[in-house]
Amino acid sequence: MPASVTSTKILRAVAALARDLDLQCVVEGVETAAQLAALPPGVNVQGYLLGRPVPPQECLEVIASGAGLPALPAARGAARSSTSPAARSPTGCRS
Repeated sequence: MPASVTSTKILRAVAALARDLDLQCVVEGVETAAQLAALPPGVNVQGYLLGRPVPPQECLEVIASGAGLPALPAARGAARSSTSPAARSPTGCRS
């Protein structure tokens, strides 16, 4: 994730292109709160920061149980909580 000004510009351009085309943008591999904070609004997030991968059956069990979703880390802030619920699953599951 943004290691340079160029990387940040590319990330923002891809997110803007997805938004302009009415597509969802999923940023994968988010591992730190700093990476999460650097994301533009409107993107979905997936990565170890928000949940570890689990086997498919366990993922289905978590979804079926209705287990609550964790709050986003403070680095993202309430004003930027556009992350999809599936991307914020405690297990990293996506429905």
